[in-house]
Amino acid sequence: MLKLKNNKIASLISALLLLPGAVHASEYVDFPQKPEILSFEQGILPAVAGRRSTLETSDLHSKLGEKSLMWRWKKAGASFEIPVPVPYMEKNPNPKETSISSFVFWVYSPEPLDGSLTFSFMKGDRTCCSFTYRLGFTGWRGAWVAFARDMEGTPEEGMDRIVVTAPEVQKKGVLFFDCIIPSAFEDARYHTADWQAPFINPGTDSHWLILNQSWQKTLDIAADGSLS
Repeated sequence: MLKLKNNKIASLISALLLLPGAVHASEYVDFPQKPEILSFEQGILPAVAGRRSTLETSDLHSKLGEKSLMWRWKKAGASFEIPVPVPYMEKNPNPKETSISSFVFWVYSPEPLDGSLTFSFMKGDRTCCSFTYRLGFTGWRGAWVAFARDMEGTPEEGMDRIVVTAPEVQKKGVLFFDCIIPSAFEDARYHTADWQAPFINPGTDSHWLILNQSWQKTLDIAADGSLS
């Protein structure tokens, strides 16, 4: 069992996952003493399927451990939820740290799907904050989304449920989720926008963190036709 300080979990897991071949998947296990890391090695809990959708663990694809959470829906707008405490904190208790409370997840899509997922963070029956995440890709995608800076709405301490909703334009589909961290402190400088979540870290001007923005720019002069 890995024994890590809570505010270092996401950074370490993120680094390991981004190093190809750095650690074999079999070295990972569930984190029963760290319930904020959801790797679904022992079953679908705490996730709960909504109407017209099903959840099961799968070894077809995984990012952390040997299994992931496979969600299959058969109705546009279907959803599943994860009723766990979301340990969001408005301020970092260490004033010397630049990290902020962030939601971390990985999702695998076997084929391109239309529309966007919606991630909602609830307190009781009330939505505190949310964000959308574009589909249309295949393979793995991951995101580090800061609650207060990147999401719509106002996050609150004491949030107790995460709801993931399928696109209204996609009547059925299959996605795999892994390494979900409801909230952990991540360095505020390093959240990176991409095509799926272009709203992340909008104020940065760091060269490596604005590649998605730079990609969208057009040349102010016509390119030579011989360029390739």
